[in-house]
Amino acid sequence: MYTDEQSIRDLVSMWFKATMSGDTKTILGLMTNDATFLVAGSEPFGKEAFGRAAEQQKGWKINGSYEIEELQIHGDWAYLQNRIRIEISGEDTRMVRSGHALSLLKKESDGQWRIFKDANLLVPEK
Repeated sequence: MYTDEQSIRDLVSMWFKATMSGDTKTILGLMTNDATFLVAGSEPFGKEAFGRAAEQQKGWKINGSYEIEELQIHGDWAYLQNRIRIEISGEDTRMVRSGHALSLLKKESDGQWRIFKDANLLVPEK
């Protein structure tokens, strides 16, 4: 039996794989239309701005790992806490960021879980 928990774990895995391969279309499909992202040092931004930023990173090599530390489901809402490490390299760019992300997910009318809010607390590694 396919459970909500497995569906959410699959969403995270799909998000991560799409990020590594630069598949912006897949990533955008994994979030609600009114998704909001919180990143330290920036104003909150939505799906459209996320898509623009992802397109600007085309051609960058992204590699990393994640570990779901907590996942709680409450009806059509869920939250999860991840530990993430990402290595990004582009033409003149190389950075390694790590830390936690806290995501709020919503099960939409089509039965699919999607990211609704995401607080990304990754910082540069020293």
